[in-house]
Amino acid sequence: MKKYSISQGDLYAGDHELIEFAEKIDPLSSLTIEQQFQELADSYLEDIFKGREDFERYIKLFGKINHLNDYAILFAHGGEVNGNWTYCDNGKDIKVQNWVNKTDGKYAGLILCSCNPGSYSLISKKSVLVYPDSDIDFIGGGGEITGRNVCFDLYVPKKGNIDSYVMGVELEELERKLGIKSLG
Repeated sequence: MKKYSISQGDLYAGDHELIEFAEKIDPLSSLTIEQQFQELADSYLEDIFKGREDFERYIKLFGKINHLNDYAILFAHGGEVNGNWTYCDNGKDIKVQNWVNKTDGKYAGLILCSCNPGSYSLISKKSVLVYPDSDIDFIGGGGEITGRNVCFDLYVPKKGNIDSYVMGVELEELERKLGIKSLG
């Protein structure tokens, strides 16, 4: 697992994804490798939040209330081993929940870009989680997310998963706590 600082926080990339990224590097680009990596990470975040702008707003408001900033993004090949959601790094299967436990409370949002073949749920104590309910695939970075009708869940500590039909009420509650006049 390699950790990269990006403008929105930190990206944790598994070895399989680093190989895929290396294939996308343009040696003739005027951008440095780090800048190209940053653009790729930005495009993945954009893909995740496209149509889910309320998730992004929720995480930012939650972070302000709880004095947390930025995102940690797990970008790794996901699988299922012995009834557990896992990601692969250096040939080892590691429980996704273990990564969540290690990064929980260090960031406002933990974003998982990892296939979830068993539609597993996760929990956290301090950070908001955004994770897929199935297998996902990012097409070309800056493209689109594909999969089996991919849905991303928003898990909030002490509340559980927040359904889209109550998101407006949940956002208003956070805005009230911060003394922000509601936009909705």
